Amino acid sequence: MQFKRATKEQSYGRIALFGPSGSGKTYTALRIASGMGRKIAVIDTERGSASKYADKFSFDVLNLDKHSPLDYVEAIQCAEEAGYDVVIIDSLSHAWMGTGGVMEQVDNASDKNKFTAWKDPSSQHKKLINAMVGCAMHVIATMRSKTKYEVVTVEKNGRNVTKPEKIGLAPEQREGMDYEFDLLALLNQKHVMTVDKTRCDEFDGFEAEKVGEEFGKKFLAWVRGGVRTEFIELSDAFRNSITIKEVMDIRARIKPAFDAGKLTKSQVEQLAGIRETVTNALRKSVGEIINDYHEAKSLEEIRNLDAWLTEHKDDYTADERQKCHIAASTRTKILNTSSEPSLPFPKATEQPTVFDNGFDPASEEPDHTANLAMTEPKIPSDAEFKEMTKGESNVPL
Repeated sequence: MQFKRATKEQSYGRIALFGPSGSGKTYTALRIASGMGRKIAVIDTERGSASKYADKFSFDVLNLDKHSPLDYVEAIQCAEEAGYDVVIIDSLSHAWMGTGGVMEQVDNASDKNKFTAWKDPSSQHKKLINAMVGCAMHVIATMRSKTKYEVVTVEKNGRNVTKPEKIGLAPEQREGMDYEFDLLALLNQKHVMTVDKTRCDEFDGFEAEKVGEEFGKKFLAWVRGGVRTEFIELSDAFRNSITIKEVMDIRARIKPAFDAGKLTKSQVEQLAGIRETVTNALRKSVGEIINDYHEAKSLEEIRNLDAWLTEHKDDYTADERQKCHIAASTRTKILNTSSEPSLPFPKATEQPTVFDNGFDPASEEPDHTANLAMTEPKIPSDAEFKEMTKGESNVPL
């Protein structure tokens, strides 16, 4: 085990492209990838759409028919082991809403409790994110777009009411997925690419038509050259956190960095999104805690859960803790009601009691059948009765 100095040559870029059908996501991804590396792998979930460009680009393809996050993880690991420079995931949206994706797993869950139904799919999704950001390859992911709405308050007939308002387009994936990439860009039907979010100052506000290899080369130069910025340091620190306390400590570094001019307002907002995603992944959901209380088999388990919740109380709001306490109280009452009352056994003595029938309770289990047979009364016949009472006086007949 040995440490070595970190250099940017060890870093890998993450790009996400999203847009409607026909905007050129697959073609643009292949062009950008060609400027970033020679060995290109494509994980194709779009029924072979990438192979239609086999005459224009050199790449290997893996057609993925099943779309669970774990299928994606296996494909990414396969590409990494094969030594590819760039892997294109086309499309990442299917891991969320495709056959076997997160949404379908939740809908088909045998447990209709919405909290527990999300438990396993959410865990799989987290593994997919870790595979993408942790692999030793450049990653370009395409995603379908959806209409994004925001709830706004407006005045109507003299009073304030809320309504959803269309504010643009967003990737068809789990909320917060865009924070996992170094660059997020939107493509329109005219094949114009607009950078929506980026960690690279050079591409902030970038917009161009039919982006290609040159864009990939410039992005690669940014990934490999220069000094790591404060934004990258903090975002990587958030992702590598393993406790809520670590997340809170890193959060405390953001304001001083912003005041010193090392972070822009946009970067602070992006860091807030990354922090929220990491926090939600690290902390146990309220639904999971309530379910643990409901499944507790003993009062000892209830006490252990109470101790855990007390230790992590700062991770939850007062309202969330109250819901957990209600679940604990309800389960405690059920366990107390179903428990058998304790019997008033006499105090144990050093010398075991030996009964008339010779049974020692400290030695072995008695034969209840034999005892019953031994003590069962026998009714004598008339002749036997006369014989038994022969010579006795004043015997009632």
